[in-house]
Amino acid sequence: MRSLLKPLRHTDVGSRPFRAALTLLAWLGCAVGFWMLSAVAGPAAGALMFLPVIVTGAAWGLWAGFWAGLLGFVITAYPLYLLAPEPSGLLLTIFRDGGPPAVVATIIGATVGYLRDLRLKLHEQHRQLLHLSNHDALTELPNRGAFEVRLARYLGSHASIAVLFIDLDGFKRVNDTLGHATGDALLRAVAGRLRGSVRQEDLVARLAGDEFVLAFPDMPAEQVEQVARKLLEALTAPFSVGEHTAHVGASIGVSLYPHDGHDIETLLKCADDAMYRVKHKGKNDYTFY
Repeated sequence: MRSLLKPLRHTDVGSRPFRAALTLLAWLGCAVGFWMLSAVAGPAAGALMFLPVIVTGAAWGLWAGFWAGLLGFVITAYPLYLLAPEPSGLLLTIFRDGGPPAVVATIIGATVGYLRDLRLKLHEQHRQLLHLSNHDALTELPNRGAFEVRLARYLGSHASIAVLFIDLDGFKRVNDTLGHATGDALLRAVAGRLRGSVRQEDLVARLAGDEFVLAFPDMPAEQVEQVARKLLEALTAPFSVGEHTAHVGASIGVSLYPHDGHDIETLLKCADDAMYRVKHKGKNDYTFY
């Protein structure tokens, strides 16, 4: 059942093949019904065109719904012209017998398509705003708020978590000598290396400036040390930023849940304190709280 309903969970009516199949079935079903009822119901059979026109507008948007209405106009009127007991002009038959319901179908199809397009536009705007509220605009990493929300979930579902607080060494020198544009590009490159050095379930976020924080659920302390060394190697390697080559290091402080704290604020403070101990000892290293 879940696999059958999966296409309906998309923002649109469904995937492109699903929408195409749905539209085709609606038109085929309507055409068969129309031909079966037109000889008995006459112009009233044209009301069947409302269904595929509405489906087309809902699946494909404003212009598809509009042209579907016009197609329904032709499909409705032409058979009535052929079945008319007394010959009369095609235009007269169209406007007299098939016109009113088909015109209404055109209006409805266009309206449904417009509402579909508007809904998708509003949904996309909402998605973008939600993304901006949870991510750092420069690096596209989660921001502090998003990090804390996910870490709070981890605290309730994992037996141990390692929190790493990272502050870049020498970033101010790069910013001052090579310019803020190069500094921004360097931060983006740092974010890329951090993402490439962790597992899928690990958390990586940018707090502010050149400060980053990571969280590793269910990772033994020995493995945390290996990861810390790996991150140091990744961040001390030269960065090619535009026409420049930038060199920075990193001071890393580590706190462990539940040994060093049971809440987010305490874990971040402990990791921050450990990071500052590294700064005072000479930088470019890591230490546990």
